Amino acid sequence: LSGARGTDFDMHVRINRTILCLTLLLASQSLSALSPRFDLYVEWGYTQSLFGKFKYNILSSEGGRLYDSHRGAKFCSNGDLLAGVMMKLGQKNGITFLSGYSGVPSTSRIIPLELRYSYFCKGFENDGFFTFAEGGIGLKIESEFDTFPAYIAVLGAGYRLKLSPGSSIDFLLEMKSIFDRPKITAPEGQRYAKADNILSNIASYYGLNLSVALSF
Repeated sequence: LSGARGTDFDMHVRINRTILCLTLLLASQSLSALSPRFDLYVEWGYTQSLFGKFKYNILSSEGGRLYDSHRGAKFCSNGDLLAGVMMKLGQKNGITFLSGYSGVPSTSRIIPLELRYSYFCKGFENDGFFTFAEGGIGLKIESEFDTFPAYIAVLGAGYRLKLSPGSSIDFLLEMKSIFDRPKITAPEGQRYAKADNILSNIASYYGLNLSVALSF
């Protein structure tokens, strides 16, 4: 049972790790820059979830198995507030570490720890478009239920407007994917199924995120 329990979730974890590795690989193209510079970064975001899927397999208190799964449209809204530091490598490449507070469609609240690689088509110091990829984990605030983190993967694009030589405002549009182990309502009247009774539990959510960020 222990092997089956994590198979599906491990697959999604590997997908997220692949995206993160690709992010680091892209960033490594600029690691030869001689004088990296640093910017502080604050970002406010709104996420509209569009699609979700889940499946779980649990044991009842009598020992019977209960299975459920679903996939389809899932509309819900969540927000996030992130802050971080961008290391600028050369004139167009940047690596940003981000953390803060974020909601996810499974009603969890997480503290994200994310790494983002960005490429600015016209450079940091000019108005223009940029693309980015990021990945990371989300530490559960409701840690008494499940200490296993959520996994986050993001691909997006944005536009930078320079406010002054030392500051700018960015507008971002991104496709966000979250892989999670959500809480499962227990069938016997308890609030949630106990972790020892959960044989498998995997959920994934996909949505669009709109964000505004200040860097200085």
